[in-house]
Amino acid sequence: MRVFRWIIPATVAAALALGMIGAASASAAETVLCKIKESPCPEGKKWEFTSFEAKAEPLKILSSLGTIECASSTIKGQLGALNAPQGLALESIVFATCKLGGIGCTIKTTGVGGMAFLRTALNLGETTLLNTSILVVCSLLQCEYEGEPVFHLLGESGAEAAKFTATELALTTIGGGFCPKTAKLDASYTILVPLPVFIQS
Repeated sequence: MRVFRWIIPATVAAALALGMIGAASASAAETVLCKIKESPCPEGKKWEFTSFEAKAEPLKILSSLGTIECASSTIKGQLGALNAPQGLALESIVFATCKLGGIGCTIKTTGVGGMAFLRTALNLGETTLLNTSILVVCSLLQCEYEGEPVFHLLGESGAEAAKFTATELALTTIGGGFCPKTAKLDASYTILVPLPVFIQS
């Protein structure tokens, strides 16, 4: 069986291992998940040290051998202190009802790490999945991929909740059996907890 791995850069790994830098020492360029659409985000309106949950319906791995599709994927964790980026300690990533054509697949985490939220513009940013591994098995197809998925982050806009999205994000195959020549991640996670979320500074 093969592990689908996302690798964290050493500098970011060190920051997450230390629980990120505290809010008191964060710079003016810190990333803030804010409760209101106001920049800078007022004190008392910043999301930190709180539960986090996001869900994608569906999640796909697009490949030259076909599309592995899961009915849903749910991410849960705990937001850390404000920083640039703001860290999230993952608790679980669950993939439900996955298949490749008519073949049932199993995708489960073998290790969970973290995520990083980085503001790039007003109510926009990037979300990077860090140091997390999952096991992907679809009959004889057992592949190992390596990468560092960077999702496009969009804060809440009107009635639509905040999301982080990957569109055909290329994955690198580093081993396995019956692996496709190409594989790309396609998923859009909607942030369910906390609510609302605006990307501010």
